[in-house]
Amino acid sequence: GLSAARAAERVDALLRANPGRAGAEEMLDPLLATPKGRQALADRLSHRPGWLPRFLAPTRQASAPALTGRAEVVRLMAGQGAGRSCAEIEPLERRLVEAGLQPPARALRSRHCNAGPADGLLSDPDFADLARGGANPAGWRLHPSGDVSVSPGGTGRDAAVTVGNLASVRRPILSQRVDLEAGTYRVELAIAPGHARDLISASFACGGGHAYPDPGQPLTIIAKPCASQTLTLWLSPSTEEVRIDAVRLEPAR
Repeated sequence: GLSAARAAERVDALLRANPGRAGAEEMLDPLLATPKGRQALADRLSHRPGWLPRFLAPTRQASAPALTGRAEVVRLMAGQGAGRSCAEIEPLERRLVEAGLQPPARALRSRHCNAGPADGLLSDPDFADLARGGANPAGWRLHPSGDVSVSPGGTGRDAAVTVGNLASVRRPILSQRVDLEAGTYRVELAIAPGHARDLISASFACGGGHAYPDPGQPLTIIAKPCASQTLTLWLSPSTEEVRIDAVRLEPAR
């Protein structure tokens, strides 16, 4: 068989000639499956060929190993001084999140988007990414509605989210796709001094929906193994707004 370098050279020549060529995935997958193949692809893509944007925007049919392989190629490119911008990696990051592959998605963002370290269980725990604006597929989704306000503000270390709920019932305010092992977790909040911590509760759901929080343990969630795990933060009705400075998720001891 061809060496990885020769195979990558051949794929590169074909895709340079026709970046939209059908069957590109089938040509790339064998290279993505081995360390030598991924390195050979990184060497080729470091020259920014015309098919690079397509490589960074895999189809919905792409397998989990092919997606993590692409993320590894992007990491290798950055190591060779050919790092990509945050906007360029966003389609690949989004696809990883949709496939439930949070850790490689967060590692990509940490490396290419000046985001904080991807070391905790949550993406963007301090809201710096959210306050800066722009897409973060692995980060927080906001759930404002007629009676519910969700307002990111501040920058860097001073970033925060101010929330208000004038409805008559508890409402979701923020949610994030997570990748948790089965078990019990505690949600830890940094709340602005004088603001009411007990208005906030949390829930865990599978399949991307929002389950209702446990009234007895409002900041404890029980994670089950499933696709599309989602952590949701809720706000009880109040005339007062609450400023959340940070959210952490820790295994309950």
